[in-house]
Amino acid sequence: MQLLRYVCATCAVAMVSSEEYTTVVTIIGAGASGVSAAKVLYDAGIDFIMVEAKDTVGGRFQDTQFAGYTIEEGASWIHGPLHSDENEANNPLWDYKLKYGIEGNYTTYNNWKISDANGKDVPQAMAEKWWKRIITGMEHCTVKGDELWEQAEEEDLDIFESIDISLDQCLRAYGYWNGTINNETGTNSTLEESVAKLMEWTKVDFEFAELPSEVSTMWGLPLNGEFENRDYLVFDQRGYGIWMDEIITEFPERIKLSETVTSIDASQGDKVTIQSKSGMTIVSDYALCTLPLGVLQRGDVQFSPAFSKKRNRGINGMVMANYAKLHLQFKERFWGDEETILTAGVALVPNEFPWAINYDLPKYLPGSRILSFHVVDTQARKIESQHIDITVAAALEVLRKEYGSDIVSEVTAAHVTNWTNDPLFFGSYSDWPLGYTEEEHMSMIEPLNRLHFGGEHTAAESFGYGHGAIESGLENAELIIELIKNPNLTSSPAPTITSPPTSTLTSRPNSKKSKKSEKNSKTFKSQKGIKLLKRKKHGKHDISKIVKKNKKKFA
Repeated sequence: MQLLRYVCATCAVAMVSSEEYTTVVTIIGAGASGVSAAKVLYDAGIDFIMVEAKDTVGGRFQDTQFAGYTIEEGASWIHGPLHSDENEANNPLWDYKLKYGIEGNYTTYNNWKISDANGKDVPQAMAEKWWKRIITGMEHCTVKGDELWEQAEEEDLDIFESIDISLDQCLRAYGYWNGTINNETGTNSTLEESVAKLMEWTKVDFEFAELPSEVSTMWGLPLNGEFENRDYLVFDQRGYGIWMDEIITEFPERIKLSETVTSIDASQGDKVTIQSKSGMTIVSDYALCTLPLGVLQRGDVQFSPAFSKKRNRGINGMVMANYAKLHLQFKERFWGDEETILTAGVALVPNEFPWAINYDLPKYLPGSRILSFHVVDTQARKIESQHIDITVAAALEVLRKEYGSDIVSEVTAAHVTNWTNDPLFFGSYSDWPLGYTEEEHMSMIEPLNRLHFGGEHTAAESFGYGHGAIESGLENAELIIELIKNPNLTSSPAPTITSPPTSTLTSRPNSKKSKKSEKNSKTFKSQKGIKLLKRKKHGKHDISKIVKKNKKKFA
């Protein structure tokens, strides 16, 4: 079969037959990472085809029509819109918000109504005390994480993470509750302990969708990284993913929707062949796989060469977390003007709801009569796997305790997300668990011949974030362009990138860095040029330094 080549942005995709195509780059997945990569390639005049299993682009930026409103199923917030340094680049999602007029508002997490497990109001002073304590505790753990990185560097450890501790260990050592904090005696009362655990849940479990005992202190903090510690909740009735809808208007002919990829063959050295369930075949010089971590862990897509044990350890060692939402609309609005509704003493209890947000506010969706309940981890898997009637009944029981059985009105619409069981995702977003190492992460994301890997789980700084997916797409596309210009890069030292990025939306510089020991840095000798280029970022930082990653939820 003769392979035709087109390398200009205005040329049509080269079609060999009705089901066989050839191009320069194939992008697997049309989520934030894939679309961002496609934009870079398009701007550079590189021919590509983007393949997507769904009938629309967006990935986990996914919305649904609910009770007459557009409600987000997946990504909902812009986590840290502005950089903490005004001279640095802002969150790329904030740039899109400004460019496309994406509507929403900042969430005020402590504008709350808080009740205990029996529905009795928690004293405001008690709630505020533990809110301030968990904020102080997390600040302490952020400093502790930095100290651990410095210690690992000073001791020249082979595996930096060998001295890592969990956030649970860090908070307990600091005396967050049942101890002391800043020389203040703690408390053993049942109510205060339940409030303390609730506040910890809002800052740890809710953010990472994992138990505090499972979250890495070294890799997990600070929340929002170098961006400001504020979250902007999107309520645009076009959907949060409108920025991707706008981008793809430049190259709609290059996107193949409703095509589920079943195999990716990178064994042929100078090309990559992908096949879809419908029988479509695409042969390209390079490919970028942005399949979610959950799909890679599931193993439904056949890769050739087969993944090594080392790569599989990297894939399976990272966590694909679970985050679920229950949206309820009521016949009448019976609650107050508080923004969030919190319940103490139930955070880890099945079919209980420790956190909900009031959408019926002037800043969000006034007049909607919608409450949205959010749960994580085992609770998320439970409500996404049981019948919705059971979930609705459980939520109503919580509300009746807190507002009164005769006050809570009839439910007129209900919807539960289902990221846990969706075969295109198998989870919500990635997380870095205690004990997982950078070496394992690098073994997961290193190129397989001419097949490259992107997605939020591969992001150098911000795995688990929506903006991390964008950064991954930008960086991979820029790397592939360098390889197209210099095919011998894999056996040569990494080139210095002196030209500006091909995309007008650039990645932000490294926020944290630690020196790897010489022994550890030699772990990835193969394809050294690519490794170094993947570590090089736009900015002043040396490529021999590693990135100290930052994490927050992709929800």
